[in-house]
Amino acid sequence: MNANSSLCATCAIDCFFGIHLAGVTSSLIEGNEVFGRIDEEEDRKANGIHLWKCSRDTVRNNHVSGHRDGIYFEFVQDSRVDGNTSEDNARYGLHFMFSHHDHYTHNEFRDNGAGVAVMFSHDVEMTDNRFLRNRGASAYGLLLKEINDVTMERNEFRDNTSGLFMDGCNRVVATDNTFISNGWALRMFANTMSTTFQGNSFTGNTFDVTTNGDMAANTVDGNYWDRYRGYDLDRNGTGDVLTGH
Repeated sequence: MNANSSLCATCAIDCFFGIHLAGVTSSLIEGNEVFGRIDEEEDRKANGIHLWKCSRDTVRNNHVSGHRDGIYFEFVQDSRVDGNTSEDNARYGLHFMFSHHDHYTHNEFRDNGAGVAVMFSHDVEMTDNRFLRNRGASAYGLLLKEINDVTMERNEFRDNTSGLFMDGCNRVVATDNTFISNGWALRMFANTMSTTFQGNSFTGNTFDVTTNGDMAANTVDGNYWDRYRGYDLDRNGTGDVLTGH
């Protein structure tokens, strides 16, 4: 595809790569059905929608299934991923690396081998997405690794082995997200700094928060915990006394 191209309302079945863009600017990929080789091993699959070294592109309202990674971005700038469903992929529903100033909203990533991975990127917005039933020994709803300046709002993490896993991140602001019935809701390595968790809800998880160090360099405030067993003495909506578990 060339700059200012569009690919809309097509159906690709039993494909190695579904849609592959390289060096493309201002394209639109919308309303496509992309189904990979479901019965093949992972090393015999490629990615459903694959963008490399692109900018100002939009991937919108597509359905991707049965690939290695459902949606893959590498060196992709100033782009949007909106309203897609990515499911039953061998590895990641979404995987992006070295991709900055991108916005991901209203997507659903479900039943993927390892969930969603966001790596080595900065200035990322992830809002109103759903991460569902991404389960396995090394699976998570969302992995954030070595990324900076991230906004996460109103995302749902439900029934994942780990809901959100953070490793080496800085300046992440996570507000109004829900963590429901995960094995671990939030796993945060101690090399994560200057991160804010506020106004999030944790219900029905086996473990709410775990870390391999302490969380002194981060702010966790004003969240809802269904495990809380204290009192709100001044009735301001915030617990005042912890009575035990």
